[in-house]
Amino acid sequence: MSSASYADRSLERADAQAEQLIGVTRVAVAAVLLAFMAFFVRRTELPSIMDQSAVILSVTIMTTYFLIGVASITVVRAGLFKPWMPWVFGMADVLLVLGNMYFTSDIRGTNPSIALASPASFFAILVFVSQLFRVRLRLQIALTLCLLIGLFTLTLVDADILLSPLDEAYLIENYESQPNIARLVIVAMIGVVCIVAVWRTRLMVHDIAHKSEQSRNTSRFLPSELRGDLSDQRLHQLQQGRSVDVVVMFVDIRGFTAQSEKIGPRNTTKLLSGFREFVLSSTQTHGGVVDKFIGDGALLVFGLNDPVDVAALNALKAATELSTAIATWSNERAACGEHPVDVVICIHTGPVIAGAIGGDRHLEFGVFGSVVNEASRIEGLAKQQDLHIVASEPVFKAAALPPTGWHDFGTTVLRGSADPVRLFGKDPVTPDP
Repeated sequence: MSSASYADRSLERADAQAEQLIGVTRVAVAAVLLAFMAFFVRRTELPSIMDQSAVILSVTIMTTYFLIGVASITVVRAGLFKPWMPWVFGMADVLLVLGNMYFTSDIRGTNPSIALASPASFFAILVFVSQLFRVRLRLQIALTLCLLIGLFTLTLVDADILLSPLDEAYLIENYESQPNIARLVIVAMIGVVCIVAVWRTRLMVHDIAHKSEQSRNTSRFLPSELRGDLSDQRLHQLQQGRSVDVVVMFVDIRGFTAQSEKIGPRNTTKLLSGFREFVLSSTQTHGGVVDKFIGDGALLVFGLNDPVDVAALNALKAATELSTAIATWSNERAACGEHPVDVVICIHTGPVIAGAIGGDRHLEFGVFGSVVNEASRIEGLAKQQDLHIVASEPVFKAAALPPTGWHDFGTTVLRGSADPVRLFGKDPVTPDP
């Protein structure tokens, strides 16, 4: 498997697609200009060797441009495209433009300072605009600088201030109907290239917006640990796993199965949506993470990114806040003639392994370890003894708080665990009616 990230591979594909599109542009531009020259050469006599040399130069330049386009299309289609190739093709375009303008002036024997007056200068703009298909900022900057330096050297360095009669004749000749028609043809092709560039950019923006919308909606199904940075590097780190001391909280609706059978699917869905909204609000407010929702229950984790003492204090606050919020909500439901809601909350702390489990097609983030199993056993014990909020002694020790206001239920040996654990419980704060 390639070590490059998905983003890097996507940029490589975009580079290849851009190079192929520029290649198609080269071929199309060269074909149109060659056809244009062939049409006017047939209709115009070329009495001087100078004119014949100029035509041969133009045909050579356009043929070379055509072949560069064929080469760029071929390497992409054959799967031979490499990251360095855009630099070669781009520099070839710039050198072709500068060579065209230099040799045109040389053949005509004119002052280089007036080289921009020829239709070849419009061809330079066309070539330059076609580079916009690429997504490489450094390459675009480099090609821009090379073209500007080349034009500066060609037209301004050692250029004569005074124009000769030959220069004046050249200027007049370049603003006759045939060169002006050539300019119009090139301007039309510049417009087409710009339209294609805008169309391609619009497609890319639409694709990005669509994927952003999908990513935003997908994130609603993910735990907080997986939101934000989900680069290949970040996922690799998550797959390595890490050992961390956390506070685990289980929240479950008491008697949910019997209640759901009475209220029906629609009201059950409404009940679960409201319950999960309260859980999410309390958890996120106090720096916790919803590891997973399982039916009418939730596994919450505090301390993935905080010290365990802070996590323990936050978990105790979240449990109290959540129980009060659920009790208030239950009273509101009862006042409206709906079934009340009673939850059991248990809190435990200890070391876990946190990480992403799965393969290339599916990954699931979670925490794993004996503390999770012990917290689940505590929840089952709390249900059996009709307790509402239960926290283990290690949670209070981690938070450096005395269990003031909590009932001491003594030590209990949990199933599957050799060490006894001391549990404390309390009833939810009953809101005023």
